[in-house]
Amino acid sequence: MSNEVFKPTATTRILASSMNIASEEVVIDMGCGIGYIGILAAKLGSRKVYGVDLAEGACELARKNVVRNRVDSIVEIRQGNLFEPLEGVTADIIVDDVSGIAGLISRNSKSYAHKEIPIASDDGSWPTTEMLQEAPKYLSEKGKLYFPLLSLANEEKIMKSAKKSFKYIDRLTTKTVPLTGEFEENYFNCLKKLHNAGIIRLIQKGSRLCWQLSIFEALNYKER
Repeated sequence: MSNEVFKPTATTRILASSMNIASEEVVIDMGCGIGYIGILAAKLGSRKVYGVDLAEGACELARKNVVRNRVDSIVEIRQGNLFEPLEGVTADIIVDDVSGIAGLISRNSKSYAHKEIPIASDDGSWPTTEMLQEAPKYLSEKGKLYFPLLSLANEEKIMKSAKKSFKYIDRLTTKTVPLTGEFEENYFNCLKKLHNAGIIRLIQKGSRLCWQLSIFEALNYKER
């Protein structure tokens, strides 16, 4: 089953290190994969964590990992598309890690080779834009959303959607990440085409071709 499930990436780890979760908060781990962020949230003192993933295999592994980490009394894994399995749930924190790379790139990547692993739209904006649109309905009055923005997707479209849904959006961190050999050797033409079309944004650092990752916090109230 390991090749059927998208594993935690640098994006997942940087996202996890950027989130600020207080004890007794309710957390939604959107695009939970094998449960990395949800389990961490539980260990940080969350009162309840809902992990959601579209892939059945990911949910199965997440449930096993939750039990292994002895947080099954806190973390509940639900299968479904975005917020569909969360009717009636209100959270203090949403941590989003859904597919954020242009689908045209993902289809040519070994990391997304199995058909069960969800991929984003051709320009990478969906499902993030849909998540941003729906998220406020599932947040408490002073709730927060943490989401990554990759330059391997249509950043402008995603940020436009974020600004429609949230009053305050803060960039927490930005990292420049070299492309892997897999991308450079096999998919450079695809990347170059998307970059030239203004859909994605690549950065030249010396002899290396890179992409950029930013983590944002979005909320609808002004923190003091």
